[in-house]
Amino acid sequence: MGKRLLTKEYNKIVFETFKMPQRDYLDYYSNIIDENYKNNPNIIQNLELAVNRCIEWYKSKIDYSPDFEADKNGNKKRINPEETYIPLFPKFDTERNVNKAFFDDQIKIIHIIGSIINSKNKVLELENELPEPLREILEKIPFPDGFDYEDIKRRFEIIKKAPEIYIPKLKKLHKELKAKKDELEETSKQPDLTGFKSSLEDKQIETLFDQLKSNYIDKNTNPDHFKAIFKDETLPEIEIKWIDKSKTRHEPNKQTIFEFFYLLKEHKYLKQDNFDTTATNPNNFYRKLETIFPDIKNFPQSNPYKYQNKTNRQKELEKIILSLKS
Repeated sequence: MGKRLLTKEYNKIVFETFKMPQRDYLDYYSNIIDENYKNNPNIIQNLELAVNRCIEWYKSKIDYSPDFEADKNGNKKRINPEETYIPLFPKFDTERNVNKAFFDDQIKIIHIIGSIINSKNKVLELENELPEPLREILEKIPFPDGFDYEDIKRRFEIIKKAPEIYIPKLKKLHKELKAKKDELEETSKQPDLTGFKSSLEDKQIETLFDQLKSNYIDKNTNPDHFKAIFKDETLPEIEIKWIDKSKTRHEPNKQTIFEFFYLLKEHKYLKQDNFDTTATNPNNFYRKLETIFPDIKNFPQSNPYKYQNKTNRQKELEKIILSLKS
């Protein structure tokens, strides 16, 4: 970009992350900082301020009065208000729900990139102290942009030729940069999402599939995709279309999705820990549902612990599940 960034431009940089997968945040922020650091030496602080403005907006939207839900063992626990998911739509024109952890993760990535820049500046300070012949060699090798650890390692190999007095400082900087590289990679890593822990046998899954097809799930659904839902293994890229419609909004009925999974739990086919909605759990119930049903938005806006009992559709779903025992 090559210009001095204004507050509205910092805000826009952060807003762009609302539309991208979390796994892209590290590369996205690294690219932004690389492109703009020269003309905006305070870019780290200003990006953190922009994210913090979003956190203040988030806090203004949530209810801090006490509320409770069931934990993974079915026990009542107090909900941390800052784990509450709120929609970014319509304010940010993005169909996504976020909680405070969504913003905290960005702050952490930006902060680590900033600490890496500080370490790189220490390397440059060390180079300026080196004897002139060695400085002249290093000046002919452009200092790597961003954080390419292998490039910096190669640079250290040259600095190793310096007099012994510089070696302890060199080793300390090398260790510091390696630790920050590992921390950054760990922070940006997303664990694999798995299917539900289930006691359903393959034949029972096939029965469920046949009975749900055309009434609750699209008739063209891939049976292997449906089977993957009930395997405690890494979820492949799947797509299940839930065709049962809400009577009021004429869109996929999240109510019956929740009822379906809760009935499976009540009849001992799914374990309780599948239903953990804790925001810090990357394999939580909401994230599973959003992956299984990618065309349905805002699962966290619905409360899976409360559903209307004994509706006609719930009775129908229960009848299907009871048929698995015959």
